[in-house]
Amino acid sequence: MIGNESVTIAGRVLKLGKRAPRPVSVKHAMAARRMLAQMPPAPETRDWTAKVTWPAGAMANDALGDCTAAGIGHRIQAWTANASTEVTVSDADVIAFYSGSTGYNPADPSSDQGGVEADVLAYAKATGLGGYKIDGFAPVTAQNLAEIRQVINTFGGCYIGLALPKTIESAENPGDTWDVDLTAGADAERGSLGGHCVDLQGYDAGGFWADTWGERIYLTNDFVSAYNDEAWALLSNGLWAPNGTTPAGDAVPALDADLQAVA
Repeated sequence: MIGNESVTIAGRVLKLGKRAPRPVSVKHAMAARRMLAQMPPAPETRDWTAKVTWPAGAMANDALGDCTAAGIGHRIQAWTANASTEVTVSDADVIAFYSGSTGYNPADPSSDQGGVEADVLAYAKATGLGGYKIDGFAPVTAQNLAEIRQVINTFGGCYIGLALPKTIESAENPGDTWDVDLTAGADAERGSLGGHCVDLQGYDAGGFWADTWGERIYLTNDFVSAYNDEAWALLSNGLWAPNGTTPAGDAVPALDADLQAVA
């Protein structure tokens, strides 16, 4: 996975852009598990995508391998659509963020090599995207679907990384359901297409709703279990809880303390 692979769905050429994940220390992983163990179980369904305006915009991820940056932009949309008034950052701001967080140089196409999610999140905390920063982030167990649901319910989404199979290119449009195809042979292999960042923004018993390339897609539980290789909880107090309480009813000071304990 080199970070700038292309995918073609129904004739539409799109980009990926997630590089291999950085290993999470045992200390951080255990702290995240303790944080989630203290939270109540997630409700059976939660859908933060319902108030987002669709299509939400590719945020340059149809031309550049900037999915890690676009994922932050799409989370800003979901946070603000549910907590206040929807904000869509400009493609120019997303590209500037991509440059700052990965070293991409618009004058040098060969520098379009995607991003490492942990590095991108650190940049989002330190510098922000379009004037919007995150206040903290913490790792989540990539294959633990119960933890991912808790994070979506509490933090308004879960920022994940997928080692995508080639089978997704058989979709009739970018918004189709992604599921495991056991008949596809090598095309179903983990990472056979490349690495991609998507932002999960809802779930039900069968799977998860996500925003990628500005499309609302559905990923089955089997698909996430098979191809997810990293997951992160993010918090931005001003965007997700402008009045001190999140749309899910959680108080910001408690969430802040939880994330700082993990960090």
